[in-house]
Amino acid sequence: MAKARSNSAAKSIAAEIIDDPEYRRMLKLRANAGDLPPAVETMLWHFRFGKPTEHVILDHGDDLSEMTDQELAEEISALQRELAASAEGKTH
Repeated sequence: MAKARSNSAAKSIAAEIIDDPEYRRMLKLRANAGDLPPAVETMLWHFRFGKPTEHVILDHGDDLSEMTDQELAEEISALQRELAASAEGKTH
């Protein structure tokens, strides 16, 4: 319940700020002067034109369709160990 209330309060405060004509006028002045933080400028472009589709290319390198079930299981185990080792390294 508290989280919902704090979300509601945050949205209300954000709406009050964003809906303020003076704030919007100053925002436009900062934008025209080139003084917006890059993240804000990027967000404005995304709102105006839509966020570009992100593509992820997964390339295993091998043709998995040619592997036996046993080979696939071994490959999965090896990748799981690799991911676990990588995660371990990032947590320390």
